[in-house]
Formats: sequence, C-alpha cells, structure tokens
Amino acid sequence: MNALETIFLGVIQGLTEFLPVSSSGHLVIFQHLLGFKGPELLLDCSLHLGTLLAVCAYLRSDLKQIAAALCRGDFKGPQASLFWMTVVGTLPAAFIGITFRDYIERLFASVTIVGAMLIVTGLMLALSGIFPAITGRQNRNFSGRPQVGLPAALAIGTAQGLAIVPGISRSGMTIVVGLICGLQRDLA
Repeated sequence: MNALETIFLGVIQGLTEFLPVSSSGHLVIFQHLLGFKGPELLLDCSLHLGTLLAVCAYLRSDLKQIAAALCRGDFKGPQASLFWMTVVGTLPAAFIGITFRDYIERLFASVTIVGAMLIVTGLMLALSGIFPAITGRQNRNFSGRPQVGLPAALAIGTAQGLAIVPGISRSGMTIVVGLICGLQRDLA
C-alpha cells in the first residue's frame, strides 16, 4: 500500500464515519477495489483511532462536563448518569467483540457480506424514519426520555456489538435502537 492509497482510505473514513453508514464497510469495499489481498486491520484501527480523536475533540465540552461532574463527586447527575450508562453499554459490545472475534475478523474479507450488511443498515435507518408513525408519535422530532436508562444502555450496547460486523453502521444502530427505546432524537 502506498501513501496515496492510505490518504484515499483516510478520506473515505473521514467522509463516512459521521454519517449513519458503515465506515468499516466502505473501507472493506475500497480496499477490495484497490486490489488489497486481505483486510488491512492495522490501517483500519489507525483510521478509527483518528476518528476517536476527532470525536473527542468535537465532544470536548460534553466530555469536560462529564469529567467535572465525576471529579466533584456527582455520581448521580445527568452527566454522571450518561457516563455510567456508557460504561454499561460497553459491556455487551465488549462481550460480543471478544466472543466472536475470529468470526468477525473473517467477515472483513467478504465484500458480499459487507454489501448485505449495508442493505441491513439501510433497512434499519428506514425503520427509524417510520418508527414515530409506528409508535403513534407523529412528530419526527418526538420528545422521548431525556436520559438513558439501564435497559436502553444495554440495548444500545448490544446494537453496538452487532455493529462490529463490517457494513453495519455503529452510529445508525445507536440512533435506531435509541429511538426504539424511547430516547429523545438528539440524545439517541
């Protein structure tokens, strides 16, 4: 892999990570189109680390509020609650990732699986568009629960774990499952 290919994949990662589409799936497809023989997991991890740093920079105000709340001993306020529910939501994702690691790694080599999972992501996003009508909440910006509870955190964490599969969007699954759990659209 040369520097131009690496930059190109970095641009693909940057363009797709913050949309409810699978950045991992798009990386698999473009690596295939560039003729790579196998998945470039180290490159993928490096690109996702860059994304994590960008997310932390973007959410720095929220992260500072959460850290300040925890440092002053506020373990029950809304910021601390979001922190604890994030920790709880990480548990199912970690379990799925660790338990099915070998199987999931093999999926990164299959463009067919990635394509099928991109379709699944599209269907889930379509579901989120019609979800308010299904539940009787006609306003697309319906007002749900303002905080993440334990059942929602576990459901979202499970969706995040399933989104390890390339082609399934982590952000898309978070939004869809959050809405299904009754969270406010912005919080989801």
